[in-house]
Amino acid sequence: MRIKEIRINKSIKQKKIAQDLNIPQNTFSQYENGHREPDNRTLVKIAEYLHVRVDDLLKTPVNIDNPTPPNQEESLTQKTRSELLQTLFDITKDFNEEQRLQVLDYAEYIKNRNKKE
Repeated sequence: MRIKEIRINKSIKQKKIAQDLNIPQNTFSQYENGHREPDNRTLVKIAEYLHVRVDDLLKTPVNIDNPTPPNQEESLTQKTRSELLQTLFDITKDFNEEQRLQVLDYAEYIKNRNKKE
């Protein structure tokens, strides 16, 4: 996870974000250090607070010894896929059929846009 990296880049103190999100600071520290994983709702709250996408938080930081980032397919582990699917499910569970179709249309748009680049 990249919570700590993103928080530091935005010059936000750990104590401040933990207080603002009503998360005990030691719990937030465990999220940042990989000793504990936030549930999907908390992950979404952190992403919204930091003004980033959830998948930006989930990306593996670039290894300092090997600065070439892994290709997208290699970095997307099965666990990460499951987390993303769960997050998508949680976000869209109260959507009506039209809203779900809009989400699928947007996903298709992103997929096609990435093919063009």
